[in-house]
Amino acid sequence: MGDPEEQNDNDAVRIEKELLLSRITHLHLEGKGITHIEDFSCCQDARVIFLQHNHLTRLSNLRPLHLLQELYLQDNHITRLECLRELHSLRRLFISGNRIGVVEGLPQQLQELHIQNQRLPPGDALVLDPHALTYVQSAMQVLDISGNRITEIGAIGLLANLQVVQ
Repeated sequence: MGDPEEQNDNDAVRIEKELLLSRITHLHLEGKGITHIEDFSCCQDARVIFLQHNHLTRLSNLRPLHLLQELYLQDNHITRLECLRELHSLRRLFISGNRIGVVEGLPQQLQELHIQNQRLPPGDALVLDPHALTYVQSAMQVLDISGNRITEIGAIGLLANLQVVQ
């Protein structure tokens, strides 16, 4: 067994780090070569997370971010919108330049979706799932789908409060 005084010092440092992390509201993790998300439980009060220009292929482990309002995921390798519906405070999602084929699984209070310029295989088009758009119909105000091959836009009519479409 170690020295009790040394153990107390280690515990105090650990508690201090946990308190510091718990106060973080903005996480700047852009361009860090991140390939997957391990755990955000230490930063549960984060309001804004910048994860653009990394190597993420999927969204996971976001559940602890119950206060997250803005999420920046541009220019990654994400193929599906998953684990977002549980982010009840998310208002703005920036996910352009990924590989998403279907707009689905959106959180109900999402006000802005920026999903332009998806890097899809030749011949594939971005699909706007009517069920997903019905789920966000009263909150969605800005939808940027520019630079995508879209063959059907009828579902956009479900968005009652839409102010900007690009």
